[in-house]
Amino acid sequence: DFFDIPRYPGSRRALFIKRLTGSPHSTTISYETSDDINSVISFYKNNMNKWENTKSDMHNNILYFDSMKSWCIVNINGSNKKTTIIIIKYEK
Repeated sequence: DFFDIPRYPGSRRALFIKRLTGSPHSTTISYETSDDINSVISFYKNNMNKWENTKSDMHNNILYFDSMKSWCIVNINGSNKKTTIIIIKYEK
């Protein structure tokens, strides 16, 4: 898990990828939960301490955050009674 981005409560990690080549370096983590999309969006809008919500694309359920050392994208999708959370964190 990320040390500075919270995991959605009760979610299960489904994927972890760390890219160390090229620039910027990035880490992608995917989680799954049975909670609805709106609950997940609300959680990330209210619990990203030390991050600034710089943009939101609610049509596609994507939140953009920025901090002093990195930026991240939180993409939330739902299907078949399962919500998937994909977080991609880029290092500046």
